[in-house]
Amino acid sequence: METTPDYQNDPPLRALRTFEAFARLDTVTAAARELGITASAVSHQLRLLEEFLQTPLTERQGRKLVLTEAGGEYYRAIRSAFTLLRGATGQVLDSASTRQITLSVIPLFGLGWLVPRLPSFLAAHPGLDLNILYAHHRNYLSDAADLSVRFGSGQWRGYRSTRLLPGAAVPVCSREFLDRHGPLSGPGALAGLPQEVLARIRIHLQLATGTAPQAVIEEPDITSHDLVIVRAAMKYMAENIARPISLEDISRHIGTYEKKLSNAFRTHTGKSVFEYLREERLCRARQLLSTTPLSIHEIALEVGFSSAANFATSFRDRFDTTPSEFRKNPDG
Repeated sequence: METTPDYQNDPPLRALRTFEAFARLDTVTAAARELGITASAVSHQLRLLEEFLQTPLTERQGRKLVLTEAGGEYYRAIRSAFTLLRGATGQVLDSASTRQITLSVIPLFGLGWLVPRLPSFLAAHPGLDLNILYAHHRNYLSDAADLSVRFGSGQWRGYRSTRLLPGAAVPVCSREFLDRHGPLSGPGALAGLPQEVLARIRIHLQLATGTAPQAVIEEPDITSHDLVIVRAAMKYMAENIARPISLEDISRHIGTYEKKLSNAFRTHTGKSVFEYLREERLCRARQLLSTTPLSIHEIALEVGFSSAANFATSFRDRFDTTPSEFRKNPDG
């Protein structure tokens, strides 16, 4: 059976807020300045709360008003409630002022053009929460994004398109493919390729011109999307290895969320983001030790360690030797 809360025990909220400000700031003057009231009004609200609790919360020590022992205990008890209240309020205010837009892009455009420009764009639009999806498909009927960037003719039924960049579709192949089916001296040489390969070429050409039938349009490969995110994060960390990087920094730079990045990294590398970053820093340091005359302190800073001591400890734990010993015998 539920019990009804006894609201008669609720303290006067204005007096409680005044007490919290005074206890946190330690002076009546500072509390008055923060609350936008007079010092005498602060004292009045403190007295109201003491009367309600029937307990002295403050006392005079010379000319200074300080907390009593009971007042200190009361403040420690209510402090977390104010922290939660301010945090919840901040989240509501942030969500109310933030506009979320989902942008779906093909990986080539995302990594080669969009990601390098994201930091400056987000800095210029702080009220925008941009969620980026990487997709390989061109089936706009199944695209739930607000905006999409695709390669093609721009003639997609039911959608309004704007040309962003010029581009062309050109045939490419791996060296292994060329060794197996080459030489390919011109378009006529394609006729000798296996029918399966010709069918794939035909489909990609249709997709590029927007004439592919719906039956051959492929849905996005989620695993591939995650791999694109992981590679973008690796690239960003490699370019910023000398400075402190947070998971929030990396996620924001590549246009994703911290949890999604962490899960993708764990899936594709078997490591957390920072386990990978630590390994990259130490491997980079080992390379610098064997190929440059930089001091150990300089190398530590170059790969993002706060001090030579921290670097030396991490290096010894990873490679079972100190940086100095490694430099003397890099092949040992």
